[in-house]
Amino acid sequence: MAMSKIVDWDQLYPGRFWKAGLLGPDERKVLLVTEVQLEELETDKGIKQKGVLTFEGETLQLPLNKTNGICLREMFGRVPFKWVGHRFAIFSSMWANEPCIRIWGSPELDRDISVTIELPRRKPFVMVMHAMGGAQKAASPSPAQTPPAQRPAPEAPALTPRCSEVLQLMAAAKTLEDLDDVAADIATETFNDRETALLDRAHARRTKQIKETPHAPKDNIPF
Repeated sequence: MAMSKIVDWDQLYPGRFWKAGLLGPDERKVLLVTEVQLEELETDKGIKQKGVLTFEGETLQLPLNKTNGICLREMFGRVPFKWVGHRFAIFSSMWANEPCIRIWGSPELDRDISVTIELPRRKPFVMVMHAMGGAQKAASPSPAQTPPAQRPAPEAPALTPRCSEVLQLMAAAKTLEDLDDVAADIATETFNDRETALLDRAHARRTKQIKETPHAPKDNIPF
């Protein structure tokens, strides 16, 4: 049986998150956000709360560092749960001489945006969020270089505005009653097969999250 060639250290230790080594040279991987949540993650400075993004059709998630969070804020606004339904591209870059994941831009932008990144004890620097014209323009690695599970899939068409709105409402639901109200509101609406499957998954995930945090204060929703 033919085996895929391992071309980067990150491929030796796959996990639940996107890593720089899983992206080919010059690859821009477009992702569609389906969920934004806070999690406690182990870092080199101990346990820290970080935002974690989940994507349509992807098993890998993306924990948000400050730089990437600022880039997403400038493209999609200050309310993280409203990032659900939006698309952006990641690529492999370098930080402190180590590979890292950075945000390239979005097919939704109609022009490039310059974003100033200000971090503690760091000189401010500028990143450009590229308008990608609705297409994943950069070259992808060859099949011989990339494991089959990591090969970029053809980009899916954009969600309708109504589907994106419903995804945001589900992400913002604080109780099971709120979530049921959203489901009741769309019971007579029509969505395509892809959107229906996406909404079903989002409803199931949000139901599980609410049930697993029954004692959380109502005003302390992790977004």
